[in-house]
Amino acid sequence: MLQGVDLHIRAGERIALVGANGAGKTTLAKLRLGLYRPTSGRILLDGVDLADLHPKEWRTRTAAVFQDFWQYHLPVHDNIAFGDLRRRDDPDAVHRAAALAGADRVVASLPDGYDTLLGKAFDEGVDLSVGQ
Repeated sequence: MLQGVDLHIRAGERIALVGANGAGKTTLAKLRLGLYRPTSGRILLDGVDLADLHPKEWRTRTAAVFQDFWQYHLPVHDNIAFGDLRRRDDPDAVHRAAALAGADRVVASLPDGYDTLLGKAFDEGVDLSVGQ
């Protein structure tokens, strides 16, 4: 159970949650993302209670990658585009997202670049390492 957490994150700031197993890092992240609702207290976003925002509105403005990530057995392009489905059909936006994450170097090393199928469910599929 998380108690007495007071955290301020400024727009554009990147943070890392570090701590012992069971300390509540994932719970805190999921609360902030709106995936969990607090049983007491509240989460404010620029002074607005997260509970007052429509989930779809907030989810278009935030994203997370957890340790227990999953790659979808789809092309690399689609795996990246899941971060912002509104831009799925915009290759330039997907390429910019990959570059900002440093993933463009990995994509360049793949046999079919952004069209490379991920996962061994396909004969031509490629498995990425966790670090990739």
